[in-house]
Amino acid sequence: MLSSLALVLLLGLACKALLARARLPGLLGLLLVGLLLGPHALNLLTGEFLNNATTFSTVALVVLLLQAGLG
Repeated sequence: MLSSLALVLLLGLACKALLARARLPGLLGLLLVGLLLGPHALNLLTGEFLNNATTFSTVALVVLLLQAGLG
């Protein structure tokens, strides 16, 4: 599970930086990485990581709401 998390984070940040240089939204890069690594394309993520996806999405939502509230 740790290797899947590292893969998602590293590729997501790299793609975000690449698209930022092209003056495109970084979120687009994160979405593309998620689509490519997920079970509908390359299926590089482990089953344990996919089972915990709801926990990760809840944490991401909390972080997003905190950033919006503080900004």
